[in-house]
Amino acid sequence: MSPALGRAMAAREGGEIAGWLRWDLLWDNTPFLNLLSVVAGPRGRNGAARLLRGTDERGRAPTFSLSSEGAQRLHRRRGYTGAGALLLPGEVLEIFFVKAI
Repeated sequence: MSPALGRAMAAREGGEIAGWLRWDLLWDNTPFLNLLSVVAGPRGRNGAARLLRGTDERGRAPTFSLSSEGAQRLHRRRGYTGAGALLLPGEVLEIFFVKAI
């Protein structure tokens, strides 16, 4: 993915990258968060929440999916609501969340 597209963000802590997220577009018009990751050390220190807040403030990724229960709770606390789900054979349930920005 080209950085020029502006579809990625990183969070820093103490000068080091502590987490990142990446999004793309579904159907060429719907922002979709396809990766949210926080490195092990900074977990539990609001890194993921800061990254999500950054996308909220920019209006860039109002729709995304996650399969982690902890991540689902985080996104619900941030005001996102379930908007549907996808279950592919042999995969975990993928829940789609949305938030009006």
